[in-house]
Amino acid sequence: MGTIGLPNVDRKIDVGPFLKTLSRYSSIKVMSYNMVSATNNVLTGDVHNLEEAFTGKYIDLKSYFKAHAIFMKEVDTMVADAYRVTP
Repeated sequence: MGTIGLPNVDRKIDVGPFLKTLSRYSSIKVMSYNMVSATNNVLTGDVHNLEEAFTGKYIDLKSYFKAHAIFMKEVDTMVADAYRVTP
């Protein structure tokens, strides 16, 4: 993607890695602290997985419900991890 120069500093930044880091930080921050967005993401993914299970092409209903039960059992720990403060 190239480099950009910083104003008043004799230094250049590689745009690709900078944007990747910025995107990763903002995505983690938004998903961690916006529970409405996170809940919507989980529910949308769950609906899409159920659709796939109904078609039976990549996963069957038995496997879907087994995976769904495991996921639901672990939801509370995932939410706790989202709000855990680490240095």
